[in-house]
Amino acid sequence: MSELYKLYDELQKQIFLIDKINKSIPIEIGKSKLTLADAAKLRGTIERKIEVLDELIYSCSSNKNPQFDIMELMKNRNKLLEEYYILNNIIKNKDWTTELNDGIQG
Repeated sequence: MSELYKLYDELQKQIFLIDKINKSIPIEIGKSKLTLADAAKLRGTIERKIEVLDELIYSCSSNKNPQFDIMELMKNRNKLLEEYYILNNIIKNKDWTTELNDGIQG
């Protein structure tokens, strides 16, 4: 059991290190300047919005009298999907071009 705890402690150290690095790496999205950590949080928020819209679309499509305009929901979801893919690509490109040592300066 102590070996398992040691492994979890090591994992936690790695997560803290990655978080520290991500907070120190600048990233530009359009005219906005963020850190890689903030961009990842933004991506997560967009992903959750997409999930909510997917649920609403599914619910409305199986309901004879939907409370929402399905086409409008789909339009909103598609716009968020586009934003998600653009942001995700920016994050991935930054991940691939960043050395771990870049963020370990103090």
